[in-house]
Amino acid sequence: MITSLHQLQEISVPMGQTTHSRALGAIWSTCVADALGGPVQFMKPNTFPRVTGLGYIEKYRKPAGSFSDDGSMTLALAKSFIDSGGTYNQTLAIQYWTQWNTRQSLLIWKRHGLDDVEATQRLVDTKLEKEERSGNGSLMRVSPVGVALFRDADAARRVARVQSVPTHPCLACVESCEAFTLLVCKAMNGETKEQICESPCNFPFTHPALASRFAQYKNMNDFAVRSRSDVQSTGWVVDTLKVALWAFFKYDSWADCVLAVVNLGGDSDTAGTVCGGLCGVYYGIDSIPEGWRMGMMNLPLIIGISDGFADLVSSQPGTGQ
Repeated sequence: MITSLHQLQEISVPMGQTTHSRALGAIWSTCVADALGGPVQFMKPNTFPRVTGLGYIEKYRKPAGSFSDDGSMTLALAKSFIDSGGTYNQTLAIQYWTQWNTRQSLLIWKRHGLDDVEATQRLVDTKLEKEERSGNGSLMRVSPVGVALFRDADAARRVARVQSVPTHPCLACVESCEAFTLLVCKAMNGETKEQICESPCNFPFTHPALASRFAQYKNMNDFAVRSRSDVQSTGWVVDTLKVALWAFFKYDSWADCVLAVVNLGGDSDTAGTVCGGLCGVYYGIDSIPEGWRMGMMNLPLIIGISDGFADLVSSQPGTGQ
C-alpha cells in the first residue's frame, strides 16, 4: 500500500497508466487546482499577473496551498466511498458534506437533520430547484463518483445525478454531473482523448443551454480551435463544464490544462477543480508537479483520503494495480 508521496517516486511502473495513479490523481488534482485558482477568484481576465504556481489567497487571507470548499467537498465524497466500502451512500455523503461545509443547501440539511431525508430533500427542492440556482457546486465535487464506479458507467451516471440533488437539484446541474462523470469513467478505463471526446459531443442533454452549447462540438478540433475569448469562467454550471472541457481537449498536459482555466479568473478555483479532476484521472498522479503537491496545506488529510480512496478503487476485482 502506498502511504506517502515519497513512495510514489520509488515505483518504476508508469503510474499514469494504473488505476491507483488515476484515482490518486483525481483527488490530488481537485485540491491542487482549487488552490491554484484561489488567488485570482472573481478577477477579470487579463487584470492580474499570470498564475504559474501556488500563491497567497488575499481575498480570504489564506496561505498558498489552501483549498476551499471545492477540495473539501471532493474529499468528503471520497471519504464516504471509503467508509461505505466502495458503494455510494447518500446519507453518509450528506453527513460528511455538512461537517465540512455550510452552503445554503447544507445549512438546510444541518438544521433539519437526516432523520427524515425525504422531507428535507423536499424542502431543498422547494428552495433550490430553480434555474437561477444552477451553480457549479455539485459538479466541483463529483469526480470521485466516476473513479469509484468506473467499471459500470451506467451506475456511475445514475449516482452522479443522485449526488447532485441534495444541494443542486436543477436539471442543468444533474445533467452536467452525469455528462462529466461519463468522461471520468472513460479516462479511468484508459481511453484516448479522441474517444473521450465522443461523450460530450453526443451526450443527450435535455437542458436547453447545455444542448445548445455542446451541439457546437463534433470532435476534439472543435474544442481546440476555440480561444480564451470564446469561453468564460462563471459560477453557472454550464459555463464551468464548458471551460473545463475546452482546456482538457485543447491542451496536452495537466499543468497546461489547469493553468489555462485558472488564468481566466472568474470562478477560477471551481473551474480549475473540475478541469483538474478529469486531468488527474487522465494523466495520473505524477503529472501534477511535486512542488505543488508538497506545497499544499492539510497534507496529512489529503494523503490519508487520497491513499485510502486509491487503495479501495484499485483493490476491487478486475482492476490492475
